[in-house]
Amino acid sequence: MSIESLEKKITTLRQTLSWADLVMANVSECILVLDSDWRVVFANSYLAEIIGQNRILLLGKYVWEILPFTEAAIRPKKRQLSLKKVAQLDGVYDFRVQNLNLKMLFNGKYVDQLQQAVCIITDATIELKAGSALMSMQEELAALKARLKD
Repeated sequence: MSIESLEKKITTLRQTLSWADLVMANVSECILVLDSDWRVVFANSYLAEIIGQNRILLLGKYVWEILPFTEAAIRPKKRQLSLKKVAQLDGVYDFRVQNLNLKMLFNGKYVDQLQQAVCIITDATIELKAGSALMSMQEELAALKARLKD
C-alpha cells in the first residue's frame, strides 16, 4: 500500500469520524458512551446542556461524577457490576439539574466488540406526570360511577 493511498484512507476515516461525532452530538436525547472502567468516552451536546457542562470536559470522568442520579444508583453497584451488565441499571431515576426535578429513563447497552456501553438517557418527567394524572382521573371516574349507582 502506497503512502498516498494510506493518507487518503486516513483522511476519509477522519471525515467519517467527524461526521459521526457531529450527528451524535446533536441528537435530541442524552447519549453517553462509557469505557470498561465506567469513564466517559463520548457525551453529546444535549447531555452537556442538561447538566450544564462543556461536553469535551466530560471526557475521561467517571459516569457517577457527572450524572446526579448515578451517585445512588450506579456508584455503590459499580463494585458489583461489570460494564457488561450495564442494562441492569435500566430504569427511571431522579435527576436534579438547574433547580429542576426530572425523572430520567436510563437505558444502556454493552457493545462487546468495542468493550463500551452506549447509554441513552430520556426525560420521562412528562410521561410519568401524565400517567399519574391519568390514574387520578380513572380513580375519580370510578368514584363517580360508584356514587351514581347509589
